[in-house]
Amino acid sequence: MLIAQISDIHAFEGAASLVTLDHAMLWLGGLRPDAVVISGDISNKPHERGYELVKAAFAGLRFPIFMVPGNVDDRAAMRKAFPEHDYWPDEGPMNFCHEFDQGVRLIGLDVTVPGAVHGDAGPHLDWLAEQLNAGDTAPTIIMMHQNAFATGMSAFDRNMCRNAEGFARVLAEASDPVAGVVCGHGHRPMFARIGQVPALMCPSLTRVNPLIIDGRGEPASVDPPGLMVHAFNADGLVSHVVSLAI
Repeated sequence: MLIAQISDIHAFEGAASLVTLDHAMLWLGGLRPDAVVISGDISNKPHERGYELVKAAFAGLRFPIFMVPGNVDDRAAMRKAFPEHDYWPDEGPMNFCHEFDQGVRLIGLDVTVPGAVHGDAGPHLDWLAEQLNAGDTAPTIIMMHQNAFATGMSAFDRNMCRNAEGFARVLAEASDPVAGVVCGHGHRPMFARIGQVPALMCPSLTRVNPLIIDGRGEPASVDPPGLMVHAFNADGLVSHVVSLAI
């Protein structure tokens, strides 16, 4: 099974990321993934127009799309703009669990905190533990917006997901198999582990942040926008980064 991931579109009228989104949709049309997941920060304000522009880019696609909000998103506006996405609850956090026919399970975890840049897994840990101890043998991929692992980039680690220790504990105690945790938020590709579980950050479709660790790096040097492709096979999960330089 192939799951493509895009993140951090930050759509608004005239945004360069919308051109990149069109490019991504053309590329994904050739790949023909089984599903596309979007790990938040879909639209800047005004949200209604941003979601309208993103939805237009999805027109004609033949694969399902699953989304969680990011810190710049608005839950009510998302629900109104995408009523066909009926996997979300009608109100509150937009957590969901979906099992594909191919035998892979996707859990969307809405760790956003209204009005804040950081996320918080704390309010969702009981729900997540219930999902991950349901006796499901399908390999599970968890999607969230804010990263639940430290990046070494202090500017972003201040706004990572709170209660990351509790999140890691739920993963460690899960009886169901967790293949990986995927996120966005940091606007660049990263690879880490949360305990024994691989954790991956998708690059953004808007401007990718430069790599600056402990004050070391070159602010003028940036990578191209991109997406990720997560491939499930008999040996597990293999993830690929795809650059979308235009």
